[in-house]
Amino acid sequence: MSTTVMARQFRPVRFFMMMAVAAFVVCGVTAFYTHRAAHGRTAEERAAYAIGAKAGEEALAGAKVPTDADLNMMAQKYFKQQGVRRTAKLGSGLRKRLH
Repeated sequence: MSTTVMARQFRPVRFFMMMAVAAFVVCGVTAFYTHRAAHGRTAEERAAYAIGAKAGEEALAGAKVPTDADLNMMAQKYFKQQGVRRTAKLGSGLRKRLH
């Protein structure tokens, strides 16, 4: 008894349709995670983005972005009002992290 396997006939239409479906799924998943990560990966980053977006909508037309020193002073005042002691310095990269 021989164990020859009969090869199936190649069907180009079926092949290209399956490749199109696979590409559509991969692109959809990539777009979903890319869009989700655009505003931060953690809950804290997303909350900071939402606060910044709301502040930007409510800002006056001629308002200017505060400097790093002003941001540190605002953060210190906020922490004092909340009764929370800061354990780490915010540093000069604060603006980059909040964008």
